[in-house]
Amino acid sequence: MLKRFLLYGMPLYILGAELALRSILAGLPGRPEDTSLILSGPTIAVAGLSLILPTLTPKPVPLPPGVPANLIAINKNDQLLINSALIAVFVLFFAWLYSIYLTHSMPPHPGAFLIGIVTYMIGIGFTEFKERV
Repeated sequence: MLKRFLLYGMPLYILGAELALRSILAGLPGRPEDTSLILSGPTIAVAGLSLILPTLTPKPVPLPPGVPANLIAINKNDQLLINSALIAVFVLFFAWLYSIYLTHSMPPHPGAFLIGIVTYMIGIGFTEFKERV
């Protein structure tokens, strides 16, 4: 339970650290004073992508005795999840890039934060599915 809390609470830690750093930097001359959450969308999206990446590794399947040691077996459901995760990483990578674009538009678009949250929720979904496969 603690492991899940630490893992899934990551956006809160990232947001806290990012907002604290922005507050510190806002006091420096020539720095913008914007500390809005809208700008944190790409950061949260990357955290979601990082949750998906471990699902690309196949889970070990116990092999019966007498099977060569260099043989690798992958569960069908695990292979389906791995293929889905590959597609998700590719699509969400471009969503992350788009969230960066939205963040740098003037004024920053709130869609960047929404992309980050959705990407993170998808990452949690893949992580939970991997635990159950």
